Amino acid sequence: MALVSTTAITTLTKPTHSAFDPEQTKKPPVYAYVPYSSLESVIELNKEAYYLALRQTQGTIRTETPNWQPWLVFFLRSLAEQVRHLEQYGSGRGVWYGLK
Repeated sequence: MALVSTTAITTLTKPTHSAFDPEQTKKPPVYAYVPYSSLESVIELNKEAYYLALRQTQGTIRTETPNWQPWLVFFLRSLAEQVRHLEQYGSGRGVWYGLK
């Protein structure tokens, strides 16, 4: 499995003022930086497992009992990898992708 280094980018969060309060809207909005991790990049790095899970699930879609487990397991593992990536970025260590 290939491992590649990634860098976090920042996104904007909801402003702290309310659009319904005229006094609050006079103040400039305050934004916080948050680390960003792309789920797409996790899937791209695990493309073989993605296509395998997709084929396994698609093969059962038109049956009486579709088997969603391969796709759901892949998706949940991808989310867990994304969380690990964000945790590692927050700790200041190098970050590497790769499903376990």
